[in-house]
Amino acid sequence: MSYGFGNLSTETAVSNDLFARHRELSAETAGRPGKTLTDKTVSGGALMVTFRFIDRLLGVGSTLILARLLVPDDFGVVAMAMSFVAVVEVLGEMGFDIVLIKKQDAGPVLYDSAWTAKVVLGIIFAAVLFFGSEAAAAFYSEPRLLAMMPIFALATFVQGLENIGIANFRKELKFDKEFKFLLAKRLIGAIVTITLAFLYRSYWALVIGILSSRCIGVVLSYVMHEYRPRFRTSGLPELFSFIKWLFLTKLTNFVNWRLADFVVGKTAGAESLGAYRIAFEIAMLPTAYMIGPVNTALFPAYAQKATDEDELRSAFLKAMSVIILVALPAGLGLAAIADLAVVVVLGADWAVAGRLLQALAIFGTSVAVLSNIGPVLVALGKPKLESLLTALFMVLLIPILIWLAGKKGAVGAADAYALSGLLVIPFNYVLISMVLRLGPGDLLVLFLRPVIGVAAMLVVVRQMLAGTPLTGSVAEAGLLAVTILSAMMTYAVTVCLLWFLSGRRDGAEQWLFSQLLRMKQRRFGNSRGEE
Repeated sequence: MSYGFGNLSTETAVSNDLFARHRELSAETAGRPGKTLTDKTVSGGALMVTFRFIDRLLGVGSTLILARLLVPDDFGVVAMAMSFVAVVEVLGEMGFDIVLIKKQDAGPVLYDSAWTAKVVLGIIFAAVLFFGSEAAAAFYSEPRLLAMMPIFALATFVQGLENIGIANFRKELKFDKEFKFLLAKRLIGAIVTITLAFLYRSYWALVIGILSSRCIGVVLSYVMHEYRPRFRTSGLPELFSFIKWLFLTKLTNFVNWRLADFVVGKTAGAESLGAYRIAFEIAMLPTAYMIGPVNTALFPAYAQKATDEDELRSAFLKAMSVIILVALPAGLGLAAIADLAVVVVLGADWAVAGRLLQALAIFGTSVAVLSNIGPVLVALGKPKLESLLTALFMVLLIPILIWLAGKKGAVGAADAYALSGLLVIPFNYVLISMVLRLGPGDLLVLFLRPVIGVAAMLVVVRQMLAGTPLTGSVAEAGLLAVTILSAMMTYAVTVCLLWFLSGRRDGAEQWLFSQLLRMKQRRFGNSRGEE
């Protein structure tokens, strides 16, 4: 079950791990026959991208099913509990696995010490959740948390027992095993949650689903990896010396992605918070959640070009052009159809989420068009600049969120994220332009054709949806489908026409056409071979 219990920093961490092993193992495999390390890295990256897509689709798919079985209040009360769970888990998840992946010579001492630290922190934070249930219930004025928090305390304890050996899946570039491990956790958790929701129509389905996913994760970690950790503390000083910046980034990301849960839950209640979380999850799907895996695959290429400024600049601009070409219509198009989409897909009980989805889709678009900057900064060995940009967003968000959520509740919180996301774009683009020595118009020109295409698309959508009653009928579902197809065609035709008029310059459109042509040639070649 996805339900917003993660954050986008995961994609960057996977990227960092992937290239770390590529760089560390290059010397070891140089000159050996067979598949090159770069080939393994690219194929592994492609596999992880595939998983991220499947993971997001499964998460949102299960969330949409659950939204039909449960009501906003059910999601909201669980989100209240999870906001406290997320606080203790972000403190406990210090990135020990990333340290083990990056340290080529990490041995049993470090592995055992990392596992020991996770177990001890799991016990401590489970106790905090268990004994803090009354405080959590009092903060939200929600007595249902009293019975729920002990279950999440157990889930936190269980999570700490997971086999540290699975860090080697990424360290040894065995992405197929990590794919199976993560996918099994996702599938089993989703099956348990949906089954319980169908049978009992209660928020307890969400609670038990999360616990079951944690439990199966622990079991699978020992079944799928032969390492057997034991209690040891001698490696802790070395581990903690590596994680200070990583922990700071995790903490900042937590504030950025979870602060709204506390503010909305406190000011507007469980029902509004439930609608907010579902709207957030849907809003991120076509933009931020889908672009993140692409950046994961691009990171090794950036890292390889880091010593050649011209090559890196060219690769960055090409990737940005593709991201902008896809993210703008996806995010802003979702914002345009939000009201009708929510009623058709989720049902009339969720109508309030339509307005939230409009603002959060705009925020998701801003995240997507900025997502390519972090991997470049990390590839250049400038992770502190990435942390600085994350902190800047937090500094902008906090006062705006408190102000608007206090005035308009969940709607104000969604507006705060949209506004903060738009405000931080210029700062990001100025910084990356300085780092890569980009000209004033190098980034702005990438938006020209997509913006005109989106404008034409929005005109069509507005005309087609004008006066729609929003009852969730079958006729409205058909209208939604036709509107989406018409919007896609309008955007594609407009952008292609502008591209042809501009002389078919090298850019995102050229790359997409070349990929389609390559696929056609490969398919034609296979057909001729079969004949």
